[in-house]
Amino acid sequence: METEICQGKSLQYLIIKPSFYNPNKSYPLVIQLHGYGSHMRDLAGLCPLLNTESYVYICPNAPFHIELAPGMEGYAWFPMGNELTHDSFSHGLDKLTIFMKEICDKYDIQSDQIILGGFSQGGMMTYYYGLNNPDIIRGFAALSSKILCPESLQPLLPDDKTQKIFISHGIRDIVIPVDYGRDACQFLEDAGYKPIYKEYDMHHEISGGTI
Repeated sequence: METEICQGKSLQYLIIKPSFYNPNKSYPLVIQLHGYGSHMRDLAGLCPLLNTESYVYICPNAPFHIELAPGMEGYAWFPMGNELTHDSFSHGLDKLTIFMKEICDKYDIQSDQIILGGFSQGGMMTYYYGLNNPDIIRGFAALSSKILCPESLQPLLPDDKTQKIFISHGIRDIVIPVDYGRDACQFLEDAGYKPIYKEYDMHHEISGGTI
Protein backbone atom coordinates (compact mmCIF):
# COMPACT_ATOMS: atom_id res chain seq x y z
CA MET A 1 0.00 0.00 0.00
CA GLU A 2 1.19 3.52 -0.83
CA THR A 3 0.96 6.40 1.68
CA GLU A 4 1.28 10.15 1.16
CA ILE A 5 0.90 13.15 3.47
CA CYS A 6 -1.23 15.95 1.99
CA GLN A 7 -2.17 19.43 3.18
CA GLY A 8 -5.81 20.22 2.53
CA LYS A 9 -7.52 23.58 2.84
CA SER A 10 -8.79 22.79 6.31
CA LEU A 11 -6.90 19.71 7.55
CA GLN A 12 -3.67 17.85 6.96
CA TYR A 13 -4.22 14.21 6.11
CA LEU A 14 -2.63 10.90 5.25
CA ILE A 15 -3.91 9.15 2.12
CA ILE A 16 -3.32 5.43 1.79
CA LYS A 17 -3.83 3.94 -1.63
CA PRO A 18 -4.40 0.23 -2.26
CA SER A 19 -1.91 -2.21 -3.67
CA PHE A 20 -1.83 -2.02 -7.48
CA TYR A 21 -3.64 1.35 -7.36
CA ASN A 22 -5.14 2.38 -10.70
CA PRO A 23 -5.62 6.16 -10.98
CA ASN A 24 -8.25 5.64 -13.68
CA LYS A 25 -10.42 3.53 -11.40
CA SER A 26 -12.96 4.78 -8.85
CA TYR A 27 -12.43 3.34 -5.37
CA PRO A 28 -14.70 3.41 -2.32
CA LEU A 29 -13.34 5.74 0.34
CA VAL A 30 -12.83 5.01 4.05
CA ILE A 31 -12.18 8.06 6.25
CA GLN A 32 -10.86 7.42 9.78
CA LEU A 33 -10.94 10.00 12.58
CA HIS A 34 -8.48 9.58 15.45
CA GLY A 35 -9.13 10.23 19.12
CA TYR A 36 -8.13 13.05 21.46
CA GLY A 37 -4.40 13.69 21.62
CA SER A 38 -3.56 11.35 18.77
CA HIS A 39 -2.72 11.99 15.11
CA MET A 40 -3.44 10.92 11.54
CA ARG A 41 -1.08 7.93 11.63
CA ASP A 42 -2.80 6.36 14.63
CA LEU A 43 -5.57 4.55 12.74
CA ALA A 44 -3.57 4.07 9.55
CA GLY A 45 -2.33 0.76 10.90
CA LEU A 46 -5.85 -0.62 10.62
CA CYS A 47 -5.96 -0.25 6.86
CA PRO A 48 -3.98 -3.39 5.94
CA LEU A 49 -6.18 -5.36 8.35
CA LEU A 50 -9.34 -4.18 6.62
CA ASN A 51 -8.49 -4.53 2.93
CA THR A 52 -5.31 -3.86 0.96
CA GLU A 53 -6.70 -3.76 -2.56
CA SER A 54 -10.24 -2.39 -2.76
CA TYR A 55 -10.32 0.92 -0.84
CA VAL A 56 -8.64 4.29 -0.57
CA TYR A 57 -8.14 5.34 3.05
CA ILE A 58 -7.84 8.89 4.36
CA CYS A 59 -6.78 9.73 7.91
CA PRO A 60 -6.83 13.46 8.80
CA ASN A 61 -5.24 15.30 11.70
CA ALA A 62 -7.87 16.96 13.87
CA PRO A 63 -7.81 20.78 13.72
CA PHE A 64 -6.65 21.59 17.26
CA HIS A 65 -2.93 21.16 17.97
CA ILE A 66 -2.38 20.37 21.65
CA GLU A 67 0.55 19.75 24.00
CA LEU A 68 -0.14 16.70 26.13
CA ALA A 69 3.09 17.01 28.13
CA PRO A 70 6.53 18.53 27.56
CA GLY A 71 7.72 17.06 24.27
CA MET A 72 4.43 15.24 23.66
CA GLU A 73 2.04 16.73 21.11
CA GLY A 74 -1.14 15.62 19.44
CA TYR A 75 -4.41 16.83 17.94
CA ALA A 76 -8.01 17.13 19.07
CA TRP A 77 -11.37 17.65 17.38
CA PHE A 78 -12.47 19.94 20.19
CA PRO A 79 -11.12 21.13 23.58
CA MET A 80 -11.84 18.92 26.56
CA GLY A 81 -14.10 20.42 29.22
CA ASN A 82 -16.42 19.51 32.04
CA GLU A 83 -19.56 20.35 30.09
CA LEU A 84 -19.88 19.73 26.38
CA THR A 85 -22.29 21.77 24.30
CA HIS A 86 -22.87 22.00 20.57
CA ASP A 87 -20.68 25.13 20.54
CA SER A 88 -17.85 23.11 22.09
CA PHE A 89 -17.40 20.94 19.02
CA SER A 90 -18.93 23.11 16.28
CA HIS A 91 -15.52 24.40 15.12
CA GLY A 92 -14.18 20.87 14.62
CA LEU A 93 -17.41 19.90 12.91
CA ASP A 94 -17.14 22.86 10.54
CA LYS A 95 -13.56 21.90 9.68
CA LEU A 96 -14.63 18.31 9.04
CA THR A 97 -17.47 19.48 6.80
CA ILE A 98 -15.09 21.58 4.68
CA PHE A 99 -12.64 18.69 4.55
CA MET A 100 -15.25 16.19 3.39
CA LYS A 101 -16.33 18.43 0.52
CA GLU A 102 -12.74 19.02 -0.49
CA ILE A 103 -11.93 15.29 -0.49
CA CYS A 104 -15.01 14.38 -2.52
CA ASP A 105 -14.18 17.02 -5.12
CA LYS A 106 -10.46 16.27 -5.28
CA TYR A 107 -10.73 12.52 -5.62
CA ASP A 108 -14.05 12.44 -7.50
CA ILE A 109 -15.65 10.16 -4.91
CA GLN A 110 -19.31 9.30 -5.29
CA SER A 111 -21.44 9.85 -2.19
CA ASP A 112 -22.54 6.23 -1.99
CA GLN A 113 -18.90 5.12 -1.78
CA ILE A 114 -17.90 6.80 1.49
CA ILE A 115 -17.58 5.06 4.85
CA LEU A 116 -16.69 7.09 7.95
CA GLY A 117 -15.11 5.70 11.11
CA GLY A 118 -13.85 7.18 14.34
CA PHE A 119 -12.34 6.20 17.66
CA SER A 120 -13.18 7.94 20.96
CA GLN A 121 -13.40 11.70 20.25
CA GLY A 122 -13.18 10.89 16.54
CA GLY A 123 -16.19 8.65 17.04
CA MET A 124 -18.13 11.55 18.54
CA MET A 125 -17.50 13.53 15.37
CA THR A 126 -18.41 10.48 13.33
CA TYR A 127 -21.81 10.21 14.99
CA TYR A 128 -22.66 13.85 14.48
CA TYR A 129 -21.38 14.24 10.93
CA GLY A 130 -22.45 10.79 9.78
CA LEU A 131 -26.03 11.03 11.03
CA ASN A 132 -26.43 14.54 9.63
CA ASN A 133 -25.09 13.61 6.19
CA PRO A 134 -26.61 10.31 5.04
CA ASP A 135 -26.45 11.57 1.46
CA ILE A 136 -22.64 11.64 1.76
CA ILE A 137 -21.89 8.88 4.27
CA ARG A 138 -23.09 5.44 3.22
CA GLY A 139 -22.31 4.00 6.63
CA PHE A 140 -20.16 4.64 9.66
CA ALA A 141 -18.45 2.98 12.61
CA ALA A 142 -18.05 4.51 16.08
CA LEU A 143 -15.49 2.78 18.30
CA SER A 144 -15.33 3.37 22.07
CA SER A 145 -17.27 6.61 21.80
CA LYS A 146 -20.52 8.37 22.64
CA ILE A 147 -23.14 10.65 21.12
CA LEU A 148 -22.60 14.30 22.01
CA CYS A 149 -25.65 16.39 22.90
CA PRO A 150 -28.28 13.88 21.71
CA GLU A 151 -31.03 16.39 22.48
CA SER A 152 -29.66 18.75 19.82
CA LEU A 153 -29.02 15.92 17.36
CA GLN A 154 -32.50 14.40 17.58
CA PRO A 155 -34.37 17.05 15.52
CA LEU A 156 -31.66 16.97 12.83
CA LEU A 157 -32.05 13.27 12.01
CA PRO A 158 -33.26 12.46 8.48
CA ASP A 159 -36.47 10.59 7.71
CA ASP A 160 -34.57 7.75 6.06
CA LYS A 161 -33.05 5.54 8.77
CA THR A 162 -31.45 2.88 6.55
CA GLN A 163 -27.86 4.08 7.04
CA LYS A 164 -25.46 1.29 8.05
CA ILE A 165 -24.05 1.83 11.57
CA PHE A 166 -21.56 -0.21 13.58
CA ILE A 167 -20.78 0.49 17.26
CA SER A 168 -18.19 -1.23 19.42
CA HIS A 169 -17.13 -0.67 23.03
CA GLY A 170 -14.91 -2.23 25.66
CA ILE A 171 -16.65 -3.39 28.82
CA ARG A 172 -13.59 -2.34 30.88
CA ASP A 173 -13.34 1.13 29.34
CA ILE A 174 -12.82 3.72 32.11
CA VAL A 175 -12.18 6.67 29.75
CA ILE A 176 -15.60 6.48 28.07
CA PRO A 177 -17.54 3.86 30.06
CA VAL A 178 -19.47 1.21 28.17
CA ASP A 179 -22.80 2.72 29.25
CA TYR A 180 -22.19 5.50 26.72
CA GLY A 181 -21.96 2.96 23.93
CA ARG A 182 -25.14 1.28 25.11
CA ASP A 183 -26.90 4.65 25.36
CA ALA A 184 -25.83 5.51 21.80
CA CYS A 185 -27.21 2.23 20.52
CA GLN A 186 -30.49 2.78 22.37
CA PHE A 187 -30.76 6.34 21.05
CA LEU A 188 -30.36 5.12 17.48
CA GLU A 189 -32.79 2.24 17.90
CA ASP A 190 -35.40 4.55 19.43
CA ALA A 191 -34.92 6.87 16.42
CA GLY A 192 -35.59 4.01 13.98
CA TYR A 193 -32.06 2.89 13.04
CA LYS A 194 -30.82 -0.70 13.22
CA PRO A 195 -27.21 -0.39 14.41
CA ILE A 196 -24.92 -3.36 14.90
CA TYR A 197 -23.63 -3.17 18.47
CA LYS A 198 -20.72 -5.19 19.87
CA GLU A 199 -19.02 -5.28 23.26
CA TYR A 200 -15.54 -6.65 23.86
CA ASP A 201 -13.48 -7.59 26.90
CA MET A 202 -11.06 -4.69 26.58
CA HIS A 203 -10.27 -1.19 27.84
CA HIS A 204 -10.33 2.08 25.85
CA GLU A 205 -8.67 0.63 22.78
CA ILE A 206 -9.08 -1.05 19.43
CA SER A 207 -8.33 -4.73 19.12
CA GLY A 208 -8.34 -7.06 16.14
CA GLY A 209 -11.77 -8.34 17.12
CA THR A 210 -13.38 -4.92 16.80
CA ILE A 211 -12.71 -4.63 13.09
